[in-house]
Amino acid sequence: MRFLLGESMGGAVVLLLHRKKPSFWHGAVLVAPMCKVHSHISSLCIWFCFSIY
Repeated sequence: MRFLLGESMGGAVVLLLHRKKPSFWHGAVLVAPMCKVHSHISSLCIWFCFSIY
């Protein structure tokens, strides 16, 4: 049996892999998947990361 396992951003990757060949995988386990980040939040995170350095 073939299962995918993804946590956080890996959960989004697992979803993409599963969608490409759904019949190949028997299932997927997603732990706190990061499937969507609001554009306002991502802009704030980028600003914060660059302002630290």
